[in-house]
Amino acid sequence: MRKPYRFILVDMPATSDMSSTARMASKCDGVILVVEAEHLRWEVVQREKEQLEKWHANIVGVVLNKRRFPIPGWLYRAL
Repeated sequence: MRKPYRFILVDMPATSDMSSTARMASKCDGVILVVEAEHLRWEVVQREKEQLEKWHANIVGVVLNKRRFPIPGWLYRAL
């Protein structure tokens, strides 16, 4: 599938849910972790990262999803 497409995105469940996820991630060119803000402790995310590294997955970044902004946007822009 690499020839006709520049990028292929594969949405997979969390590595803690299925061990096959880490194995499949190791076959991909890169992995982006998506972390839900205020839902997981950093220790859990660290353990997920270590499990992916154990399977030699290429982690290229992390996305922090569903972050809340307790301070109004106009105040952030004024700072």
